[in-house]
Amino acid sequence: MEEKVFYEALYAYNARGDSQLSLLPGDVLEAAKTSRSDESWLRGINHRTGDTGFFPVSYVRQVPRDGLPREESNDSGYCELNPSPGPPQLSSRRRREHRLVDIYLVTPVICKHCHDYLWGEASVGKKCEECHSCFHHACAHFSAQHPCSRQKDSPPITYSKAVPLNQWTCENVLDWMASVNMLAYADVFKAKDVKGSDLASLDREKLASMGIKEEYPQNAILLCIGELCRGANASSLPLQSSCEDERNYASPLLKDEGSVKQSQLHQFECQSFVEAEQCDSCRHLLRGLAHQGLLCHDCGFVCHRSCAVTTVLPACRAQQLQRPQQRATALALAALSRDLTTQFNLAEQSAPSYLLRCIQEIELFAHAHPAVDLYKVYTSTAYPESLQKLTVKLREDPMNADLSGFNIYCHVGALKKYLMELVNPVIPVQFYERFLEAAKQGGEEQCKVRLLHMVHQLPPHYSATLRCIMGHLNRLCRLQHSRGFRERPQGLINAFCFLLLRPAWENIVNIIRNGKLHARIIEILFFHGDWGETLPSFDAPAPALPPRRLSRTTHGVTSPTDQSPKGLQDAEWYWGDISREECQEKMKDTPDGTFLVRDATDRGSGDYTLTLRVGGSNKLIKIYHRMGKYGFSEPLNFSTVPELIQYFRSESLAQYNSFLNVKLLYPVSKYQQADIEDVDADVEKVGMKLMEANRDFLNKTKQFDQFHDQFTRLSNELQLKNQALQSFSEAVRMFEEQHEVLRRFQKEASEHERKSLEENNQVLQNRLTTLKENKAQLEQDVKGRQAYYKTLEREINGLKLEVAEANKQREHCQIWLTSKGVKKDSINKLLQESSGETKETSKVHEEPESLPHHNESTWFVQECDRGDALRLLEGRCNGTFLIRPSKTAGQYALSIVADGTVNHCLIMKTDKGFGFAEPYNIHPTLRSLVLHYAKTSLEEHNNKLKTTMAYPVFAQHNS
Repeated sequence: MEEKVFYEALYAYNARGDSQLSLLPGDVLEAAKTSRSDESWLRGINHRTGDTGFFPVSYVRQVPRDGLPREESNDSGYCELNPSPGPPQLSSRRRREHRLVDIYLVTPVICKHCHDYLWGEASVGKKCEECHSCFHHACAHFSAQHPCSRQKDSPPITYSKAVPLNQWTCENVLDWMASVNMLAYADVFKAKDVKGSDLASLDREKLASMGIKEEYPQNAILLCIGELCRGANASSLPLQSSCEDERNYASPLLKDEGSVKQSQLHQFECQSFVEAEQCDSCRHLLRGLAHQGLLCHDCGFVCHRSCAVTTVLPACRAQQLQRPQQRATALALAALSRDLTTQFNLAEQSAPSYLLRCIQEIELFAHAHPAVDLYKVYTSTAYPESLQKLTVKLREDPMNADLSGFNIYCHVGALKKYLMELVNPVIPVQFYERFLEAAKQGGEEQCKVRLLHMVHQLPPHYSATLRCIMGHLNRLCRLQHSRGFRERPQGLINAFCFLLLRPAWENIVNIIRNGKLHARIIEILFFHGDWGETLPSFDAPAPALPPRRLSRTTHGVTSPTDQSPKGLQDAEWYWGDISREECQEKMKDTPDGTFLVRDATDRGSGDYTLTLRVGGSNKLIKIYHRMGKYGFSEPLNFSTVPELIQYFRSESLAQYNSFLNVKLLYPVSKYQQADIEDVDADVEKVGMKLMEANRDFLNKTKQFDQFHDQFTRLSNELQLKNQALQSFSEAVRMFEEQHEVLRRFQKEASEHERKSLEENNQVLQNRLTTLKENKAQLEQDVKGRQAYYKTLEREINGLKLEVAEANKQREHCQIWLTSKGVKKDSINKLLQESSGETKETSKVHEEPESLPHHNESTWFVQECDRGDALRLLEGRCNGTFLIRPSKTAGQYALSIVADGTVNHCLIMKTDKGFGFAEPYNIHPTLRSLVLHYAKTSLEEHNNKLKTTMAYPVFAQHNS
């Protein structure tokens, strides 16, 4: 008789076929004992249902017979088999099941099972009608693991039908950004008032115009927006479809040691990644810019939060690092985001070494460069590549690393990045609600006392780190103040209000709406805390007069006591129905306090939009209209819009929003609009400005065309090379199949056949090795070209904006000149005169027919080798060249001076023509090649050759 083994189900499992068993936690299963230890599936019977089938070993644990739950009137040590399927016999273990219904969302909701967010426009998950717990569709299969019990908290806001994306407000968009780890750019989206209807039209060009110019943030934002618009997110990740895909390993977040060996469990931590990272389970990219997913700090396995608990993952293999090259950096940096108590010894230092070195470098740079605005430094961004290099150096040896070559922006970026990626911020999440409650106190004194009291209650490591950071900011303020900057450091406070303080992940969507409280907390701590440093007194000077767009009635600041306009239409600052883009143009390069009012985009509501210049950027503020009253928020106290504007001409908007510590000082008058309408402008000056704008436009257009041609050519090359890669992959697969066939034949062949089979196998193996090597070389080539392709794409997107701006400036000048009576012919003459090249080195472009390049004797030397070429070109200027026969029969060589040295390049002669490399061998003659590169830089073939073939060696002007 077969020996039986009993198992207890630890986790719910939904059968995915007739041959599988469904499980609930606590189910007892009986199976025949097997001698193999690597079985991932066993066949047995479920005592609860009486069904027979296969079940996954990673979802159960083996239990002794006397450890089985006993039923009433049964003291045998195991449960009797039910004669037929029946209801679960769980007695006291039985849990009330969830009543799940499909839901739709606008505000993201946390999933009860995977602790990641449900978000999206389509049906993104399910909600229990009893306890209001929410689950992703994939996580709903595991809902039985979570007891159904009513929650004290108010239920999440859900809908029974989809809410279209174009109905989402800016606040809804910001909540969604928080749930997909994109808080770093939430303030940009808020300042631009980006609504759901705007998301689908966002592209790299528009993100760049918003100030998001780096490739990685652009990619991360567009990836999330793409998933949102397509309705594809983690809520719809499918469970694996067949038992063959399962492995004999437990899910890494299932911590019961009875299911698998402890050595097989992943040691997951929430981690931030510096570049796009792929989930090793579902193969989709992780979302966001910080805390994107989970990283096993033993083997480097990476996955979504949802994948960690809804799929059966491979066990941890610490000695086999997942994708070693890509994961080594992530593992090296993982320690920087862990709990502060693990990062430094409080008896030896006041903060983590990484943080102390950043502060040290920032303050050294600040003292050495008096011209740097230390407040603006903290609102600027560093180049991602430089920031990554600095972070790695600081991680390896923070106190002794050689950090020469990195500027203050990199060090500030490294400090902010460190604080943002901490798993638990400097003011721990456990204290978040208490600090918020204190900030809500009405009285300033009472609020200050409570906040400073709670600072002393922080854990020692956190309190010391906060003191170190605040002391650093105090020293920067003192230094800035000594240089004549007397204004309050509001930029510093805003920069740190989300770095030092944030809620737990389950409540992260509340962070945006709590922004004012964050700013108040940091401001009170900054100005009133005892940080061991003395703060100067901040007495802001009177604001300077605006340099442009003066009011029609005055040439300076309008007095706050002036009477407000009798009607909105008469107000010089009211522009009516103008677009956001027109508004941005009119506000460009204006001082803080400049403003205008326009109609809101939701026409018919009676609302308006105030555009205000603050901190060098435009802030969009909604003016609400309800029941005949106007205002920025409830209660609405103003009878008219002019009354509201007039009030805030003398009162700061800080009472409405602490980020807006400015008055409405400088109206953008609709009666005087353009820059060229200054009082001292005349026809001659504007004519010169037109010529300058035209030259700028033509130069940028030419550069754009060149980049676009290269981009198109490179795109075609990449398409062909990717097709070649697919062919290589198919060939490798075919050879590997043949290798497997030969290996099987070798086992079955007779003695006299084995030798020939071995020879055939060796030949096949050699060819397979060659194929793989060629494929690897092609992959490397494609990788390099893809990097250049992305660089070109960024340059083209940037040039688009510059070309449009230059053209707009040119048109403004023409319109102004026409309005002053200048004839069209005169304007065209100015445009023609400014369209020629002005540089001496551009003669190649001006007079192509008279170029010496047409005469081959000026550059072709028949009897010449490398040594002769060196002697002929020695001491010549950059761009001087000659062409000579190559040592390779039938080929030619170019010798050219670049960067003061003589360089040599092989010119290939093929059936298609002459050129330096495929697919550029398209020139029918050497003369054609020379004329082409007389105006095209050789840099596209060699980064060291930043020159054209400008001067033939025997030309008269180069003698």
